[in-house]
Amino acid sequence: MSSKRFISMVILYASTAIASAVLFWWFSGTIDNSFIKLGLIRERIQQLEKEREAVRELASLLKSRESTLTRIQKFLVRRDEPLEFIETLENTAKATGNAVALDFDSEKSKKGDELVFRVIIDGTRVGVFRYIRLLELLPYHIRIDEVAYQKLSGESSGGGVVAGRSSKKTLPEARMMISIFVKAS
Repeated sequence: MSSKRFISMVILYASTAIASAVLFWWFSGTIDNSFIKLGLIRERIQQLEKEREAVRELASLLKSRESTLTRIQKFLVRRDEPLEFIETLENTAKATGNAVALDFDSEKSKKGDELVFRVIIDGTRVGVFRYIRLLELLPYHIRIDEVAYQKLSGESSGGGVVAGRSSKKTLPEARMMISIFVKAS
């Protein structure tokens, strides 16, 4: 019986050794896979940290450039509120001694990133050209297009004398019609 028992013990030890070897191989494969996954996770963490640092730098840059961005935005007319720009055009006409008529071109303004105004300036020849020069100095991104200049008679109309004063009305001597394209936000 001792040889049967011995064979049984050898078989038991051999199967235990084989099972241990199989378990060792399986555990080492699992550990290797875990190390590979851990490496991938570490790489992803490093990538996310680099992205976070880039976002911090960008946020810092934006904060440092906030005044510049505000100044740039002032060059643009708000599409939904062009009133300030229209008032600027009217005030410029008053400052140059001209009369101005404005028309918003909604069809052309729908296309692209610009608002389009048709402007008619009536006044003296010098005043009309001074108005154009001042337009170029306005703090907006303006493009002047379709310029038409007319020399008018500048003579007076109406007649008669009322209480010692002439009731003659002076007509403008010059008229300029322009299309103004202004960048909008």
